[in-house]
Amino acid sequence: MLVRPGPRLATAFGSERDRYDSAAEVQKFSGVAPVTESSGKMRWVHWRLACPKFLRQTFHEFADASRKKSLWAQAYYQQRRQHGASHPCLGLQVDSHPLASLSIPEGRA
Repeated sequence: MLVRPGPRLATAFGSERDRYDSAAEVQKFSGVAPVTESSGKMRWVHWRLACPKFLRQTFHEFADASRKKSLWAQAYYQQRRQHGASHPCLGLQVDSHPLASLSIPEGRA
């Protein structure tokens, strides 16, 4: 399957780039940022459930495409795999890197 996330990312950010102050805000809104919960001695991490699913899928596809084309994303992915991370789990981790460069409005970096 050929993935071209560019148009979908452009639609996600739109023309109002001041809408988000940081990459973390975009991650939280899109559901890419993992949610950590705890109760007593238990602690778990899961996906954010209340989010635009199409946008979250767009970022996952972008991360996967960058992993296949970008040397640093490939190296990061391989390093995490060697340390035991599963492929789906890595989607959450790799997504944060491309988002940092895409989401910060000009003049706020």
